[in-house]
Amino acid sequence: QGNALTAVRTAMLRCGAALQAEFEVQGKDFMADMPCHLLISAGRTLVEQRTREREAMERLHAVVSEIARELDMLQESVDETGVSSKRKRAAVEEFGRVSKRVKKTHGMRDLVLAQIRIQEADNDDDADGGDTITELGVQLAAREGELHLARAQKRLAFGELAAVEPDFPEVMVHLEKALPRELLGVWRPDC
Repeated sequence: QGNALTAVRTAMLRCGAALQAEFEVQGKDFMADMPCHLLISAGRTLVEQRTREREAMERLHAVVSEIARELDMLQESVDETGVSSKRKRAAVEEFGRVSKRVKKTHGMRDLVLAQIRIQEADNDDDADGGDTITELGVQLAAREGELHLARAQKRLAFGELAAVEPDFPEVMVHLEKALPRELLGVWRPDC
């Protein structure tokens, strides 16, 4: 009976130890102990690194694209057949044309004014001069209208010339003719 009792007691102790071990195993987090946790952690780190690299490449691509656009624009500026060069040439020609028109129209108006003054001086001697002065007044009004239109066209041409000036600084020569000297330093500090 002593051996049987010892055998039962030993079996019960082994059973208790097995139950205790089972209980401990059930309470453990196997994912924390397994190497897959390290793999998942390494994968997350790699994803973060690749994301930073991708973002850096996107920024680099944006900068390189901007530089390429700028170089294309500069190449087009150098190329005499490019759109920018044609725009500059057209702006310079238009500015020259309307500047001459303003000067011519201004001269024609001054001529009519001089004729009116002469007629007024002669009018003291002649009673017929009133009709001539009226006709000259109509001509003066027409010349004033033409001068106003020509000046408006010159302002538009000046605006177009000013628009191409940052890409073509050589058009400043034409702008200097149109701007008062006091404003040249405001327009371009290096003048």
